[in-house]
Amino acid sequence: MTAKKLFRSKKNKVLGGVCGGIGEYLNIDPTLIRVLFIIAAFFNGLGVLVYIVCWLAIPEEGQSEPLIKEWAKEEHAKRERKDKKARTIIGFFIILVGFLMLLHNTNYLSWDKSWPFILIYIGIAILISRKEEKENV
Repeated sequence: MTAKKLFRSKKNKVLGGVCGGIGEYLNIDPTLIRVLFIIAAFFNGLGVLVYIVCWLAIPEEGQSEPLIKEWAKEEHAKRERKDKKARTIIGFFIILVGFLMLLHNTNYLSWDKSWPFILIYIGIAILISRKEEKENV
């Protein structure tokens, strides 16, 4: 015997399918659940808050994960891409500074003349990262 799972309903849907899904799960009329949510809404908006939380936390029928998990995964992936870009820029910056220090130590370049190169590099890196962000949108 398989365990019954709670889903937001697709067929008993008025707004997000929360009441329909709860009604189907409990084998009661979804209208009763809707009335309970409306009554709870008059208690400092509690019904509205609970409905929104349920809408985010209960997966839709046919879906394996709730909306909040899908959004969290998307945000995590975006953050990882940004972190990867930042690490790349920092890595190139460290290499550039190391190279300039090497040139300075071998008397091919004075340190006070190397700052413009560093600033140019940082500017180019920022422009490239902004261009990549625009292309990914």
